[in-house]
Amino acid sequence: DVTGPNPTPSSLSGLWAVPYDVFEDWRDMSPVFENAGAYFWPSMTLTGGDRPERVNGSMVTSGVFEALGVNPMIGCPFLPSDDEVGAPSSVILGHALWQRQFGSAPDAVGQKLVVNGASYTVVGVMPEGFGFPTDQHELWATFNDGRKQSPTRNAGYLKVVARLKPGISVAQAQREMDAVARRIGEEHPEEVEHGIGLFSQKELVVANTRPALLLLLGSVGLVLLIACANIANLLLVRATERRRELGVRQALGAGRGRLLVQHLSESVVLSLAGGAAGYLVAVGSIGPFVAAFPGGLPRGNEVGVDYRVLAVAAGLSIATGLVTGVLPAIRAVTTSVVQVLQDGGRGFAGGRQHNRTQAALVVSEIALAFVLLAGAGLFVRSFTRLTSIERGFVTDSLLVMPVVLPIPYRESNETATAFYQELNERLRSTPGVELVAATSQMPFVSGFSWPPTSIETSEGVVEDIMHSSSVTPEYFEAMGIPTVAGRTFNSGDRDGSLPVAVVNEAMVKMYWPDEHPIGRQGSGGRYEEMSRATRYG
Repeated sequence: DVTGPNPTPSSLSGLWAVPYDVFEDWRDMSPVFENAGAYFWPSMTLTGGDRPERVNGSMVTSGVFEALGVNPMIGCPFLPSDDEVGAPSSVILGHALWQRQFGSAPDAVGQKLVVNGASYTVVGVMPEGFGFPTDQHELWATFNDGRKQSPTRNAGYLKVVARLKPGISVAQAQREMDAVARRIGEEHPEEVEHGIGLFSQKELVVANTRPALLLLLGSVGLVLLIACANIANLLLVRATERRRELGVRQALGAGRGRLLVQHLSESVVLSLAGGAAGYLVAVGSIGPFVAAFPGGLPRGNEVGVDYRVLAVAAGLSIATGLVTGVLPAIRAVTTSVVQVLQDGGRGFAGGRQHNRTQAALVVSEIALAFVLLAGAGLFVRSFTRLTSIERGFVTDSLLVMPVVLPIPYRESNETATAFYQELNERLRSTPGVELVAATSQMPFVSGFSWPPTSIETSEGVVEDIMHSSSVTPEYFEAMGIPTVAGRTFNSGDRDGSLPVAVVNEAMVKMYWPDEHPIGRQGSGGRYEEMSRATRYG
């Protein structure tokens, strides 16, 4: 995945805005990409049927599906000619949308769909289960001419995905793209510098959850070691108790190899029984675990218990049985027959060797279990802290509903405003509803200012692309976001009044570290207040 401007590994979950013209420069100048494409994630509504339907979709350029290595099951991917200004508008459907809209008809290719009020021609259908950039995406459309003709190279909205040429490493590609960025800077000195950071798609998908999963894996491994230590000690005690029996069997001619196989077989059967029980527990708990994983689990819908999990569980059970059973088995078959019979003759319970062994086993079992349990506890504590980071807002009793207005309602601001006002009034009158608010972007979903925002600082005016959102006055109260200074919005903040904005503490630390933000000016209005909303504002 190729992103900009100036991404860092610590902000992999962010969305970096790349202007359309800059993306074309990357694609044309890059010596390391086999395929490259860009995509944008707008709201999409299908009309023309019985009722409007909102779908998760993206605008994409040619090269996206080739970079992902996936081709449509029907039709063809977008071609470079689709990226040209004036090209016909085309759309590729996801498998589920194809079934809903066309009843799985093979002749869907060539038919028309109305997307956001514009007519698109269906050119392909993707395979079942395919989704990009999320699993919920089921429609991909070409960019309209307005998006292709970007008014400025300093404000962007795209993300870029690319496939490296064979034999090219990520580090080598990064060096080459750094050189491309320098060339672009020389050719366009007037534009904002767009650094290029390359990350593997796997790194982008699992970056936020990998530490938590590794901690969880470590705690599970320590619990397994505790179980293995206890079972091994119990098997050692059992082997000690059976010394007389084994001695008699050896005296009657049983070979040590046969006795060794018997002991290992018993421990493997025991571990397989435990593995089967664990498999059944996993079948019943995998759903609740995935649903309860904080922040969601990447590709969580694909997590399940299948034959691969069963094979791993069986292999781990066999290995555990062999590891825990080998020491007791060797100890049992290497004891002198004469010593065993002598101990048995004095009364087995009083054998000095037996008493010393039993005492050592008890002490070692307690010590090892204590150490492993402490380690597992630390892993669990770290996992809990890692997955319980304060969000900056309250999610209890919070219900979120996406609303996309049909085209007729968006023909004028007055029509849209009237719709939302009536919607809010009806929701407020619903029993059980305490507060109603609206926002253009939810927290942790990136929305960028366009064009760049001018910010007044003590060192002059700074232009930057900001994460921004439009909200109604009740938003901060409904989200449980406290106000640090100033006030939040009220009914007097409307069209025609003095434009005001609420900023978060992160913005204050970046632009006014030693000053108070109240009264500062920006291209979007006067910054009147400051909120504690994390990564948002």
